[in-house]
Amino acid sequence: MEEEKSSENLVKLVKDNFYYSALHSHRCLNCGNETRSKVPNIDLGLAFDSEAASGNFGIRGGNQSARSSDTKSESVDYVLLEDMISSFFKEEEVSEYDCDKCTMGRQVAEKRTTFCETPNFLKVTLNRFSYDHRGPQKITKATDIPRTLLVPVHRQNSVEHDVFCLVGTIIHVGIGANSGHYYCIARNQTVVENPPSLDDLSSLSRNSDFFHNRWFEFNDEDVSLTSFDMFARSSSSSLCTPYVVLYRKVTDVLLTESTGSLLLEDSVRIPKHVLQLVAKDNEDYEKVGSFI
Repeated sequence: MEEEKSSENLVKLVKDNFYYSALHSHRCLNCGNETRSKVPNIDLGLAFDSEAASGNFGIRGGNQSARSSDTKSESVDYVLLEDMISSFFKEEEVSEYDCDKCTMGRQVAEKRTTFCETPNFLKVTLNRFSYDHRGPQKITKATDIPRTLLVPVHRQNSVEHDVFCLVGTIIHVGIGANSGHYYCIARNQTVVENPPSLDDLSSLSRNSDFFHNRWFEFNDEDVSLTSFDMFARSSSSSLCTPYVVLYRKVTDVLLTESTGSLLLEDSVRIPKHVLQLVAKDNEDYEKVGSFI
């Protein structure tokens, strides 16, 4: 009974902090009829397009150029994370749409996806693995990850902006989709003494920061200090690439707290069967590693 309650609390913890709601709308280009559906999700999966779109969804993070101002002397073109998000939310036309009002076959519709509710923690997954005739391949496209994102949210027929600050990332090490190693980088989430103001969002940039600049690398049993610069701008030739990026919503309440740490209830415990699965996975990894 206690383990079951603990599992329920874990599920509630995830839903309360990581789930967001997206509004999917389709507008028939033949009659103008629009249908909307609200869909919950926990992960924002981003694809590497051949050409990154910019500005369609209005994700802001300062300089929107594909090259940051401090990379003019470099020949590498970086894909900005905010451009990838804009590309995900851009309007598109879909064919074969079943309109509720049109009676003459399927129509062409304009599809749009927007945030209508944002989570406390925004989990962004970079889809670095593609498939072709050779099988699964890793995409090593150079990326530039901002410290701060301004995300537009459609609420009651108006657009507001929620502020998110980078708090962690998962790194994939390897050249392929079927092998490699993962480790995590996370930061101290104590709010800085004089954080940027949320009253004037136009003053914020992609380099604005709300938490102390102390980063830690968690690599199996090893924990060490690292820095934002070690992972935020990945190289196209690097085997170590950000795979999952985690942002935390910044609110007035958070900025007035003495610490930005996520507090877990005492009733939240990792279920025994989950710990057993983790232990078995670690054992399997060690067995495979002994043959490499």
